[in-house]
Amino acid sequence: MSKQLDFTEKLLCNKVGKMFEWAALKLNCYEVSFCESWLCSDLCKEIMSLEVTLICQSKNYLFNSFVKELNVPMHEGYVMDNVAMYWLGYIVTYWMFMEEISGEELVENYDVKEIIQQYEVLHTLSVKTAIQKIKEGNK
Repeated sequence: MSKQLDFTEKLLCNKVGKMFEWAALKLNCYEVSFCESWLCSDLCKEIMSLEVTLICQSKNYLFNSFVKELNVPMHEGYVMDNVAMYWLGYIVTYWMFMEEISGEELVENYDVKEIIQQYEVLHTLSVKTAIQKIKEGNK
């Protein structure tokens, strides 16, 4: 199933992307750990359900709320690519809205590490085309 995103959903894609970018600047954890933890988090579920009190909050508020829930190891000196992290946050959020699937379903069915490794090619495509390429590569 594929649907067109409304304005609010597109804004949330951007907000989550900005939150991922902020995480890259503030945390020293691996991208895969952060993304998978986010996709399976209660906060992500609430955002995807368009919980009004949450979706109106700033990226900083969302980031700080998620850090309280985050349970991944930190790696001193490790630096995430903030541009790639923005893209990753944006695309996984878009994908969940577009196909009406949960973060857990993405983690169960797709290799987040592989998605990140393909960033250099995928980020040059439209979001829908990038998602389609990921799905084709997963077969």
